[in-house]
Amino acid sequence: MYEIQTFNTKNYNWSTKVASGDSIDSRIGHSAVLAQNGDIIIYGGNKFNDIFTPAIPYIAKLDTSSWMWSIPNLSQINAPQLSFHSAALYRNYMIIAFGLSPSVSSKSYFALSNNLYILDIKNYTWVTSFNPNKSPPNQTPSNYNLFIGIGIGAGIILLGVFSVIGFLLYKRKKQNQYPKFIPTPGTTDQINIMK
Repeated sequence: MYEIQTFNTKNYNWSTKVASGDSIDSRIGHSAVLAQNGDIIIYGGNKFNDIFTPAIPYIAKLDTSSWMWSIPNLSQINAPQLSFHSAALYRNYMIIAFGLSPSVSSKSYFALSNNLYILDIKNYTWVTSFNPNKSPPNQTPSNYNLFIGIGIGAGIILLGVFSVIGFLLYKRKKQNQYPKFIPTPGTTDQINIMK
């Protein structure tokens, strides 16, 4: 886990970064999430050369600014060492779901897991619930409503302007559809045009 392949999405090139720090086993079947501060957090997995043995440590953090591995201190252990699971980051919470856990009865078998685990990556504690409706600190609900109001108002104004322009163009085309009538001696001042 010390030679890390990175892909530059701007110039489409691969490169190798060399990481240092705490000892992290090479692994398969793990998950990784990118935290808001740029750290990569890996969880679970099994040893690369022995798929029935969980990798140690089961959680690690890579600081992508210094390429240093570190092992977070967890306050308690509430989640098993999963492999071939899924993980996603929601704000400061790493949500780990499903996967395989080592079987208690046999070293060569896995037990399926249908549980969800939530890790607060700000404090590195396992939590059982969180409030997903809490606003992010940089945007208040009143700002959000203001932006919606401005968007709706601008849409109505643009619709009105385009409607007036469309009506004027239609009226102009309608007037230019027939030649102008020029009265001459012996004709009436009205003309009937058959459609």
